Amino acid sequence: MDQRAAFVSEFEAFGDEFNPDFAKFLERNIRDRGLRERALYAVGQSGLRERAFLVRAASDVCGLAPETTISLAIAAECFIASALTADDVLDRASTRWGMPTVWRHWGDGAAWLVAEMLHALAQISAGLLPGKESDACYSPVLARAFQSTCRVFFDGQFQEITSTPSSLRSKRLALELAYKRTGYLVQICCSGPALISNNPLAKPLAMYGKNIGTAIQLADDIYDFMGDPHRMGKPVLGDLLNAQPNIVLAHALVHGDGGTTGSIVEGLLGKGVNGRPPNITPVINAFKGLGSIDFGIQCLRARTVRARSTMRQLPTSSARQRLDSFIDLVSEIPVADEEQDC
Repeated sequence: MDQRAAFVSEFEAFGDEFNPDFAKFLERNIRDRGLRERALYAVGQSGLRERAFLVRAASDVCGLAPETTISLAIAAECFIASALTADDVLDRASTRWGMPTVWRHWGDGAAWLVAEMLHALAQISAGLLPGKESDACYSPVLARAFQSTCRVFFDGQFQEITSTPSSLRSKRLALELAYKRTGYLVQICCSGPALISNNPLAKPLAMYGKNIGTAIQLADDIYDFMGDPHRMGKPVLGDLLNAQPNIVLAHALVHGDGGTTGSIVEGLLGKGVNGRPPNITPVINAFKGLGSIDFGIQCLRARTVRARSTMRQLPTSSARQRLDSFIDLVSEIPVADEEQDC
């Protein structure tokens, strides 16, 4: 088995190990059977357990036992499941990973309540509210950091839904929101174990998390135009059709002015999910022709390079190797044609 295959196997095995503890936490804390069923369904749609995996790897770097930081891992996964459930309502996305989304299955009201419940449980598990599950690793510093994560995330979400046609052209805004919507939470996942233990590795772990987290969102931006819903878990062209900030879209709007290719992009912008054309190939080719997908890859690559550079400050260990392998996994996108400034 090669190194990549071994890491993917370890990554998947971690999810299999973590999910039962995650489910038990939800079952203990959600009394209503119907709400519990819907919440468990929602966390099943929140993708791989990247954030929990990074909490574990950072804990190993800091020499902490897994049970010391599992509440942070659960908090992060509750929070992202809450965010994705709400996103699907706002975007009117009907499927995620090939299954009906929560709102599609049970209606908007149920979806909003599931999102609110998961957000509340994220706060409990992070130690911000009384809860026996969080006693083992409560840290005032971590509590404040997780509060900041929530504030930054919702600030970014509001910027996203209130985007204007001119702001969608801003590459700076797309990069800023990639950090606010994804990078900040991953930053806390990576630095949290060090904050709990007052470990001086908190700063390099935070910088690793900031950059790899931003790269995760940029990869999502790219896959929105790569025509591979199986890789991203949701239909392609969502950001274009919903007129939402995206690094690939920003580049295309700036560089497609006045041309036929640009008119294809402008013609679909903000049309909503029902405006998706039957044949998306010409649309994808338009973004490729403008160099926009390559630009997005260069931006992602810049963040992964930064993430890897901060790892030099971490002690050599198998845990550090896992963080390095995680960078490789995030970077698995076709190579860009040429270097562009990002």
